[in-house]
Amino acid sequence: MAPTKIKFRSDGSYREQLIKNEEPDSWIDIRIRVGEEYIYGGPDSYVTGFACGFVLNLLDSVSAMKTGERSIIELEYGPTWLTIDPVDQTAVRIAACRTYKGAMDSSERLEIDDDAVVSKEAWESEVLRTAREFHETVVDVNPDLQDQEVIADIRDRIDSFSEE
Repeated sequence: MAPTKIKFRSDGSYREQLIKNEEPDSWIDIRIRVGEEYIYGGPDSYVTGFACGFVLNLLDSVSAMKTGERSIIELEYGPTWLTIDPVDQTAVRIAACRTYKGAMDSSERLEIDDDAVVSKEAWESEVLRTAREFHETVVDVNPDLQDQEVIADIRDRIDSFSEE
C-alpha cells in the first residue's frame, strides 16, 4: 500500500494567531496524500479546518479504527467530510466526501469523491506523526500555549497511544 502523508501549512497567518491571539485552534490549511493521489488538497492547494479540532478528530479516528468503527471528520463546517472506514483487519479506506449523504453511506458518494485504502499501521503512524509535529509547532512558536487545555489534551492523547 502507498505511503500516507498529512500536511498542515502552518505558515505566517497561522503562526500569527499563535503569537498575537494565543489561539491554537484557528483555521489551518490541510492536505492529505496517499502515494501520488491527493485525497484532500493538491500540490499547491489545501482545505481548511480548525487546527486543534482536526488533530483531536484524527486521534479519535485511530481509537475508532482499533475497535473496528468508522470515523467521520467534518471540514470547513460541512462542505466536506473525511471518512475513515474499516476495510478488513489490516486496512482502512480514507475518503474525501463532498456530500453529507456520501459521508454517511459510501454508496452515495460522488464520482469526484477521492478515496484510497491504506494500512491501519500506516494511518496510525501518520496520524501520530502529524499530531506530534503539530504539538511541537504550537509549543515552539508560543511556549505559553503548552498548558492551554486543548494543547495539553492533544499531548495527553499522543502520550496515551505511546503507552499502549
